[in-house]
Amino acid sequence: MSKAQIATTDLFLAITIFLILITAFFVTWNVYQSRLTNSISRSEMELYAVQVANQLVRSPGIPADWENNVAGIRAIGLSGGDRVISEEKLNAFANLTAEQMGSLNIGSYNFYFILIRGDNAVLEVGAYPAGQSVTIRRNVIYQNEASTVQVSLWE
Repeated sequence: MSKAQIATTDLFLAITIFLILITAFFVTWNVYQSRLTNSISRSEMELYAVQVANQLVRSPGIPADWENNVAGIRAIGLSGGDRVISEEKLNAFANLTAEQMGSLNIGSYNFYFILIRGDNAVLEVGAYPAGQSVTIRRNVIYQNEASTVQVSLWE
């Protein structure tokens, strides 16, 4: 073999190894970028879900008597006291339109709410989560009994 043939073979080998390394780098980069995007999206959903759950169970809403005039809702709250669910507010909440639910400020996520007393669902609002979702549970008092509110957001 002449020196020119060895140099050409070495060049092709070096180019092949370089292309393999560059390809591996970009594949790894894309995998980590996708993971980061999913992590950021999940963190955002968790933040929205916690805020909505706390707003619903801790706040009476704005105005505090929004259930009497749903047209004037600025913030929905179901509380008649800290973590005590008001039956009037719950009934009004069940009848809100999607436009009125907009005051929950959940961005582009879908919303699902369920109030559970004992083993029975008292009220479900929204579509059951499909795909990646975040569920936040809060213990509340409803009709003088320990109950659970679950708020789920999903894409």
